[in-house]
Amino acid sequence: MISGDWAELNPDLLDEIAKFIYCYDDYVQFRAVCKHWNTSLPKIPNHHNPWLVLPLDGDKPKTLLSPLAEQKKIYHMILPEFQTTKLRGSSFGWLIGLGIDGTVRMLNPFNKKHIDLPPLSTFPDVVSYNPDPEQQGHDHDDDDDDTEAEEEYTIRDIGDEENDSYTVSRDHMQMVHVKKVILSSAPPDDDGNNNNNKDFIAIALYGTSYSRLAFCRLGDKKWTDLPKSATVPVPDIECAEYGYEDAIFHDGKIYVINFFAQLFEYDMKATSYMVRLVEAPKPPDLYIPWANHNVEYLIGCPDGGLLMVVRHLKFNMNPDPKAIPYPITSRFSIYKLKKGATQWSRDFNLESCVLVIGFNSSTWMSLGHTSPKGWGNRILYTDNILDPQYSRTVGGHDIGIFNLEDGKFTQLFPNITLLSSPPIWLL
Repeated sequence: MISGDWAELNPDLLDEIAKFIYCYDDYVQFRAVCKHWNTSLPKIPNHHNPWLVLPLDGDKPKTLLSPLAEQKKIYHMILPEFQTTKLRGSSFGWLIGLGIDGTVRMLNPFNKKHIDLPPLSTFPDVVSYNPDPEQQGHDHDDDDDDTEAEEEYTIRDIGDEENDSYTVSRDHMQMVHVKKVILSSAPPDDDGNNNNNKDFIAIALYGTSYSRLAFCRLGDKKWTDLPKSATVPVPDIECAEYGYEDAIFHDGKIYVINFFAQLFEYDMKATSYMVRLVEAPKPPDLYIPWANHNVEYLIGCPDGGLLMVVRHLKFNMNPDPKAIPYPITSRFSIYKLKKGATQWSRDFNLESCVLVIGFNSSTWMSLGHTSPKGWGNRILYTDNILDPQYSRTVGGHDIGIFNLEDGKFTQLFPNITLLSSPPIWLL
């Protein structure tokens, strides 16, 4: 090949070469080689290592850290759109944040584009919203703030037979009411890529007592609840509890798992959003304590199967007698449900892959050529246990890398017990 032909490289070949570039600044320089490469490659790399986003408070920069890179790259970004925001989702290079004013916003931190989803006041369990004009734009995370938060939201738990309602503050809504937001795909961009926006869906795990599932599409004005009722009755589905722990898009459907390791499948293409209880009983060796000492995550496998990652917690007693005990991760268990199977089986070896869990969309990543050797067979996790974080005395700090081969943890913040704006993996 003569030198003049480099500009005519096939886009698929360019994409394969780009897989070897795992630092964003190197990728930018790679796209800038010539006009053809710049237009053939997406602005945001499709293949990259997960970046840990540290959303520092106020006007301080957001920090992006890549713990899997050979050279520990650290970037600082000013994201005014996400000041006083709690990050509750990460999918396809987009972050999803909840504003103290009730906004639910998607933001691409690299090109600064943003899309607003329906606000918190439109979730199905919100009866009314009466914002306090004096509190607009006021952040209760401010350490010097002793202002009593007004209870602006009236909530009624869906399915509550007594039909009781109660009020909560906007601080509560931002901090704990929405557990996670997951995207079905990236939204359409200015270049005309990914124009199947009619299929774009965002789903949210929400609720105060037990987490339920809600969804919205682009242009929707409110979130819509996805109940477990089905068009065709499913045996024993009435016995299945809510308390959803995680949800993913997989093979064109939505899969949700609850605290009791019950698996549900939602078909959004059906007229009535049909749901069924998947016939896959809880693994016999999985102990479900009544006290909330486990967290389950769902991950789709490339072969069509599903992984259930169980995060086992233990509670450390805080030396301050007035402070609450806080949970930290003690171990992980991984179970696999093969496509078409009805039983979970234990899975211990991920080989060259890593699992990434937390507030992000739970995912499986094949490192391949993009990372140093020896970084596979690990679980990357952040702290998405919300209740302790609401106290603002402890929480958000249980973040690290778990090596499945030797069972050892690498804590990323070993000397910190409170991160009031918990970090999240940017995927």
